[in-house]
Amino acid sequence: MTAIDTPIFHSLAARLEDPATSHAAAPPLGRVWMIQHRVLNILEDHGPLTHDQIRDKYLSRHGHGRGSSPTSIRTRTNEIYKLGGVRAVDRDGTTPAGYPATRWDIFREEQP
Repeated sequence: MTAIDTPIFHSLAARLEDPATSHAAAPPLGRVWMIQHRVLNILEDHGPLTHDQIRDKYLSRHGHGRGSSPTSIRTRTNEIYKLGGVRAVDRDGTTPAGYPATRWDIFREEQP
């Protein structure tokens, strides 16, 4: 079973105790789930990747639009991480400015 097959897409975009304005500003759960699924597909096909690399692949597959901002990609990746769908592999990636960056990947079966 791959991360794509795992039913982990159940995070809330706003906490229940948040004010109504936060709920109004939060993306609909359907869109959150869609972006999470797209991030998992990208990592399954190309991982491990940094957040910037994930976003580059996201833009090449899906174009600019709602959910394609760097902040959104980082947030969706972090949600998947908290749910156990991806893992931080190492800090061998680099940011566009040349700083160390975490590389993310799905949990893969170990090859003997």
